[in-house]
Amino acid sequence: MHGTKSDARRALEEYRRELESGFANPDKVTVPELGWRWHEQRKLLKNLSPLTHKTDECELKKVERWFAGVLVSDLSLSLLNMVYADLREEHGMSQSGVHKLNAVMSQVMDLAVKEHLTEHNPCRDVEVSRPRSAERTPLTLEEAISLCQALHDDELDGRRVAIWLALATGVRRGEALGLTWRYVDFDNMRVFIKYQYTKDKTLRETKNRRSRWVAIDDGTARYLRTWKAVRARRMQVQGLAQTPDTPVRSDSDFDFHDPDNFSTWQRGYFIEHGLGRMEEAEEGGRKRRRYVGYDFHELRHTQATFLIGNGIDPKSVQGRLGHEVSSMTMDVYAHMMGGNDREAADLMGRLLRTGGGGQEAPGEEARANQPAGERATAAVAPAEPVRLTVVGPNPDLCPCPGAKLVEREVVRDGRAAWVEEWRITVSSAADLLEIQRGAGAPIVIDGSRITVMAREA
Repeated sequence: MHGTKSDARRALEEYRRELESGFANPDKVTVPELGWRWHEQRKLLKNLSPLTHKTDECELKKVERWFAGVLVSDLSLSLLNMVYADLREEHGMSQSGVHKLNAVMSQVMDLAVKEHLTEHNPCRDVEVSRPRSAERTPLTLEEAISLCQALHDDELDGRRVAIWLALATGVRRGEALGLTWRYVDFDNMRVFIKYQYTKDKTLRETKNRRSRWVAIDDGTARYLRTWKAVRARRMQVQGLAQTPDTPVRSDSDFDFHDPDNFSTWQRGYFIEHGLGRMEEAEEGGRKRRRYVGYDFHELRHTQATFLIGNGIDPKSVQGRLGHEVSSMTMDVYAHMMGGNDREAADLMGRLLRTGGGGQEAPGEEARANQPAGERATAAVAPAEPVRLTVVGPNPDLCPCPGAKLVEREVVRDGRAAWVEEWRITVSSAADLLEIQRGAGAPIVIDGSRITVMAREA
């Protein structure tokens, strides 16, 4: 059924009257018919996003095609298995596609059981394994620094500003695209995350319908201020005026940017900077080119990993990222250590500084007057000493100049290996990168400890 909400309510009431009067004969109700009735009830009774309803409609069209004329009373496990096998083998449907279809079918048949149209839901007996969710992998320290340097060196562009925001604050894609200048508080160095710009090109509340303030570091504030000035001049050339409701990340028409178009550009940008690639993969008997690499959400994951790994309490991280809940144990434990949002912002600012001197985003005037490619630099305040654990066969290895040996021991796990703990001082992420290069192996951040495999003698 298609129409207004009033039409849907009238149809729902008519269906209920049929049930109460005994006219809804289970021998005459087909699976697709019940599916659309379920869809109308779902739109009325649940506060779901338009994207969810659109996804439901796509799956119900498949139900119409593959289960046309099948009565609810005739749907069986053997019929479902036969149809799903045909979809996989003859029509190239992926395991994920079959799982999604069966999930919708199962909800439809749950309604059938609830309304006494059948006694059992056979969809729940189907063995369709849930596809494994793509594992979220944060950027390594070196990758984050390299990306940060590229954002500094490339021409200022709103799409790059969105990437910077995600790296510096952990905002979601829709939140970055939906941010307007009204909610950028330069005086207090923070942004207010109230809306998201969704795939259906609509400005909506955030994912969990909870707004939040997120602190930003001084480098990010200058970066945004510079971009605001640049964008205002470009709008002025077009005879337009920048207003508080102008999107921070706007398209060529100075309006909100289409999320799908942005993601296409973002993947190309990541490929250009070594953070992704295109490869051919066979799926459902067909070869398709697909993107493999980091996506926008990995920037958010990188923010959380860096903060927690560097000692910011989970409660502050939870509030910064806008998570609705955390585990009870973590929530109770972190509640006593909350209130470190400013510390979180400053830490991300330090981590995102690049170059030997700790380059930051230049101020508006400096950016406007500098030749292309030049960047202002700023000194980095010294950080607290951190402990570096070195594991390897060389007992005489010093990880970096000035490191002081604290403890040494030998661990035997099939072979002899020296485990040494050094105390060092780092002032920026660039220093950590230098340690990694000197050690010749990746760095792993775990709390206040940085672990690196030592080079062989």
